[in-house]
Amino acid sequence: MQLSVLPKSVLDQGHLQAILESLRKSGNSLNKISLPEVRGFLVRAGYQASDFNKLNVIHIAGTKGKGSTSAICDSILRQFRIIEKDGTERPVRTGLFSSPHLIQVRERIRINGSPISPDAFSNSFSRVWDAFGSEPKPGYFRFLFLMSLHAFTTPTAVDAAILETGIGGEYDCTNVVERPSVTGITSLGLDHQALLGSTVAQIAWHKAGIMKPGVACVVAPQPSEAIPVLEARAVERAIVPPSAPSLKYGKVGVNAIDDVRPRGSRLLHVVNDTDMESLKGIKLGLSGAHQYTNAAVAVAICKEWAEVYNRTHESKVVGGDEEIRKGLEMVRWPGRAQSINFEEFLDIDFHLDGAHTPENLNNLNMTIEKEAALKIPLSNKESWNRVRAGTVHEFATVHLCESLDDALEVVVSRSTESKNKSVSGNAQVLVTGSMHLIGALLTRCGAAVE
Repeated sequence: MQLSVLPKSVLDQGHLQAILESLRKSGNSLNKISLPEVRGFLVRAGYQASDFNKLNVIHIAGTKGKGSTSAICDSILRQFRIIEKDGTERPVRTGLFSSPHLIQVRERIRINGSPISPDAFSNSFSRVWDAFGSEPKPGYFRFLFLMSLHAFTTPTAVDAAILETGIGGEYDCTNVVERPSVTGITSLGLDHQALLGSTVAQIAWHKAGIMKPGVACVVAPQPSEAIPVLEARAVERAIVPPSAPSLKYGKVGVNAIDDVRPRGSRLLHVVNDTDMESLKGIKLGLSGAHQYTNAAVAVAICKEWAEVYNRTHESKVVGGDEEIRKGLEMVRWPGRAQSINFEEFLDIDFHLDGAHTPENLNNLNMTIEKEAALKIPLSNKESWNRVRAGTVHEFATVHLCESLDDALEVVVSRSTESKNKSVSGNAQVLVTGSMHLIGALLTRCGAAVE
């Protein structure tokens, strides 16, 4: 038996979270004045946009897989080591800013793979909050972004800061970064259409806004209508091809003048068969065939990051195929293709994934054979029907539930019925459609913050 639980947002608790929630409700603008506003907020908080340059930023945008790709980058880089000028060695210290969170908001800011501690979160919050005094505060996402800058520089700066965009790229607040080490664009599709446009081409324009002059960009394979846009933006932004030897196009000695490909395609590194071939035999820590594309993007990004670091620092990064393999195998990213059991429901296997587009739903390993238990308002039924159309979930029966507890009652009831019919094995429950729903379930069932 397989069921599905779908979305309702999580209610956050705690004093700091209540304040952050009020900031969330104030909203953020996403237009041409966004970045000047964010730069102004940085200055008022005591920073400059250029302060990010010393953090050797990896900047990642995309519709699907940007969180997983960011997590894979983080896992790989933590296997690399830095040899200081005096010969001493130490692990690469990483910072990761991502969204959304599942259980606690501090999950959005990670150092060395773990959410910052409650004390570190409180210190960063106070540092940013106090800097504004009685003046208007930045919105929710921007406020957390400013907190991440403080966390990544205090008390010791990270060696690599991995920044996942919130929405889009061109006007996203993370795009105040002036000189990242490398940028990456994961798979593109239709999402946030009210803000980014109704076509993949329009969305590609926004995502490509993170490209920077003189900085290489790694790109996942894309829908055909996205490619010309990305190539044009690559030329417009004056990016450069990757400098990592294993990422260079063509044969040694081929002159760019003799290359008949569009200039934009010579600048971008689009993940190719060679990149995918290098992952053969590696068991990723994340489930799903689609994660190998994300892994290939992440590996290319990390190779370029190391090349840029070694070219611009007296200390040197060391790490090769073995470290990359270990990083790929050890990566964990809660709520994405995650299977879990809860003490309260030991005879039920929960499978969690935040898939919320038709493409993502088709990528899920689990299919619904009979029915789906939906915890969504009645008004959202049409949205779910539209998203699941043409996917393996199209013909599942829909149960509308008013709350998560109501949905769990449906799950338990159906599990009991199956046992009464002598169906062997645990009930299989797919929880998808919203990271907020997954967070609500993890919170409800007492899961630990990861």
